[in-house]
Amino acid sequence: MSTALRTILLTTDGSADAAVASRIAAGISEKTEAALHAVHVCTDLAPVVYPPWYPPWVFDDYSHPLEEEARDLLRRQAWKAQSAGGRVVREHLREGDPAKEIVALAEELDADLVVVGNRGAGRLRCLVAGSISEGVVHCASCPVLVVRGGEEAWPIKRVVVGDDGSRSARQAGKLATEIADVFGAEVVLVRAYENPPAPLGDWSAEERRELDEARLRDLSTLEGWAEQLGAMAHDRPDTKMIESKLAPAIVDVAEEAEETQTLIAVGSRGLSAPKRVLLGSVSTKILRTADGPILVVPSAQAQRVDRTPPEAMSAERTWRNG
Repeated sequence: MSTALRTILLTTDGSADAAVASRIAAGISEKTEAALHAVHVCTDLAPVVYPPWYPPWVFDDYSHPLEEEARDLLRRQAWKAQSAGGRVVREHLREGDPAKEIVALAEELDADLVVVGNRGAGRLRCLVAGSISEGVVHCASCPVLVVRGGEEAWPIKRVVVGDDGSRSARQAGKLATEIADVFGAEVVLVRAYENPPAPLGDWSAEERRELDEARLRDLSTLEGWAEQLGAMAHDRPDTKMIESKLAPAIVDVAEEAEETQTLIAVGSRGLSAPKRVLLGSVSTKILRTADGPILVVPSAQAQRVDRTPPEAMSAERTWRNG
């Protein structure tokens, strides 16, 4: 299966979830040979205001202590990712709104994947991941992997993909299958359906036949998609058709196995043809209910955030191996 991952952006704040995210991003980078960038976003790097009687050389010799601490944290996280096998090519230190800065940098790099921790509040008040991961998911125009579940959640052994036939769901299926393939994990495609309320006097025989045929068409489409994905990977995904809403169906299938190392993959902002189901709402529900890592792939019409540069510093440092 040819890799679609060339550039990965890892976000970090020094928290426990960010440390797991670093290990995961490094693992994906190593297995796909994708270039790995690390970013640390700070919200409080305002310039130090010195008294007017300070000598001029103070301004040259003293930098903001939080900036130095942030740079040190970023260097350490990049080194950990490099040591874990990731192909780290650059570090980025930025200031401003975390979600906007991460999304803007992802677009600048033309990133194929953003990896972000779900929770964590570093003492630097930088990248408070629990509060901004959802913002990154909803604003990014590239796939976002939200890391949660702790150390035991990775490497994955199983991937559950929500499918409704939309473009973003199909993109999620392709990327999730690629990630599953390099980690040797099994894939399950899940499609949900809901029968309309029975009319007064119940369904006629003709109406029941039409409902059954519609469900069989959906199952046939799902099986055909599984065959296509199987041709691109080592194994054909399993399929499940469940009478339920899509979000709970995906979570139920993810939780039914004994393995805790399950990745959920869904599309976002896609509209299914038969039911016009807004997958953006599905991804939000899953982000708020699932316990393990979640991969969200946006539709081609994903909105772009305002990329107005912050007023304060935006510094970057090139990573040098050795």
